[in-house]
Amino acid sequence: MSDAKRGASRLAKAPPKPPSLTRRIAPAGLTLVRRADPRLLATLIFAAIAVFGVFGEIHQNDYGSMFNLDEEGTPATNFSALLLLFAAAAALLAAETEIGRGAPRGILIGLGLFFAFMAIDEHQALHEKLEREAGIDWQILYVPVVLPAAAAGLLALRSLFRVHRLAAGLFAAGAAAWVLAIALEAYQWGGEGDFLLHPGTIVPEELLEMSGSALLALGLLVGIRRVDDARERSGASEASLAYGSE
Repeated sequence: MSDAKRGASRLAKAPPKPPSLTRRIAPAGLTLVRRADPRLLATLIFAAIAVFGVFGEIHQNDYGSMFNLDEEGTPATNFSALLLLFAAAAALLAAETEIGRGAPRGILIGLGLFFAFMAIDEHQALHEKLEREAGIDWQILYVPVVLPAAAAGLLALRSLFRVHRLAAGLFAAGAAAWVLAIALEAYQWGGEGDFLLHPGTIVPEELLEMSGSALLALGLLVGIRRVDDARERSGASEASLAYGSE
C-alpha cells in the first residue's frame, strides 16, 4: 500500500475530534437558560438588584468605591452585563420556537446579538469611552444601533403577545424601564462641560437598567416555557390517542 493510501486509511479510521470548548459551552448555556424556572430566577435577580440598590444608596458619595453604582468595573456593572447576556440567550432561544414564527426568526436573532453587544458595552464601558472621544452624548451616537433594535423589539413583543400575554407584559415593562433609565441618564448631566447636575438619580437609573434587562429576559423566557409546555401537552395527547387506538 502506498504512503498516500496508508495515510488516508489512518484518517478514515481516526475518531472524530471532540467539539471545541466554545461549541460545548454555548449550547450548554442555552439549555441551562431554557430549563431555568422563571419564578425562581425573578426572585433571585430582583433580590440581588435590591441589594445593589441598598449598597449603592449608602455609598452614593464614595467615589472609587466598588459599591458606587456610577463607577465602572464594579460587581454591579458585571451583574448588569450578565443580565444583558441572559436577555441575549433568551432571544436566541425564542428564535427557535413558535415565537420565532410570529416574528421573523432573523429579527429575534438580531435582537439577541444586540443584547450581547450591549452586554459587552456595559462590561467594557464602551459608550462612555466613545462619548469622551467624540464629545457627543452616547444616546445620540447609538441612534443608528438603537432604532433598528427598537423596531425588532416591537415585532418580538407582538409575537410574544400571541403566545402569552404575561410574557408580552414583562417584555414591554423591560423596554419601558430601559427608556426611562436612558431618559434619567440624559437628565443627570448638563451645562458646559457636561457636569453631573442630579446625582440623586444615579441609583434609580442604574436599578432601572438592571430591572429592564431582567424583565426583557424573563418575558422571553416565560414565552419560551409556554411554548414548550404546549408542545409537551400536545405530544402527550397524541401519544394517549395512539395508545387508545391500539
